[in-house]
Amino acid sequence: VVMLTSAPSRPGLLHAYRLLPLLLLSSLAGWGQDTTGTAYQAFVVEGANWIVSVGAEQDDDRVYTLTGDTLIQDTVYKKLYQRTLYRDVELTTDLQPPYSVGEPSLLGVVREDSVQRKVFGKVYAGTFPTLSGDTLLHDFSARLDDTLSGYQYEGEPIVLNLDTLPLYGARRLVWTGEFGDELVEGIGSTVYGPLGLRNLVLAEGYRALVNYCVGNDAACSIVSTTSLGEKLSVWPVAIYPVPASDRITVQDLGSESSGPATVSIYSAMGRLLHTQRYDNALPSPLSVSVSYLPAGTYMLEIRRATELAVSRFVKR
Repeated sequence: VVMLTSAPSRPGLLHAYRLLPLLLLSSLAGWGQDTTGTAYQAFVVEGANWIVSVGAEQDDDRVYTLTGDTLIQDTVYKKLYQRTLYRDVELTTDLQPPYSVGEPSLLGVVREDSVQRKVFGKVYAGTFPTLSGDTLLHDFSARLDDTLSGYQYEGEPIVLNLDTLPLYGARRLVWTGEFGDELVEGIGSTVYGPLGLRNLVLAEGYRALVNYCVGNDAACSIVSTTSLGEKLSVWPVAIYPVPASDRITVQDLGSESSGPATVSIYSAMGRLLHTQRYDNALPSPLSVSVSYLPAGTYMLEIRRATELAVSRFVKR
């Protein structure tokens, strides 16, 4: 807005009129953007995993995963899979990694308009209503006093608060609706994860989104069942030194250290960097060279028969 506090001369008035379109364009360019200065956090990310628990009903616990692309009517979508999450604890608050899961099944497909900051998708199966057409799942462009709208949203809550918080490895916008609904940029609901938005608090008083991780199963401490449907037995291991330089030493390999085993190292993003197979008993303690790795955080996986050990380590 150009304010003239006194009667301008004709040249001054012409100069003000020339500036007006530039000022309007500058204002419009910032319209709809958040005022936090943070980069937009995408929702459709390869290898994104949502670990979702619903409290006492353990059979409904799920791990949702985005992986693989598909082309539908000249539009690229990312596939959304779901897997049953098995847990041996009663309370969601006691659920800790590693997460034991069943076989994956296709739940739907999603795509993202990063310019409009909106996520669309089709839902084919599961406990959610099916959607054959392209439907808005989440709108991450909402501002204060706007209405939150999307797939399986409970009512049309008005945005009462908009904040930026460090969540799941990034600074993300968080919308709070009038009924206590929480929408997290790039994540979705703090209750249902990638699908839906509801003001649901579990009986224990905790939200249902347990964790969010980007990477393959090993990087996210997700353990698949065996081909016979038996859950893998997971045992903890200790790795030292922390941080490591040339080698890491792995202790607590368990009493059943005999038999074939595979030792693998993954990057923080889940890329396999090294694997070595042992046809006989694992040496205890186990020494593994990491001198070739650049500084960073990695995941060590030891797999044998129906047992699995997963642990992170840091290379300096």
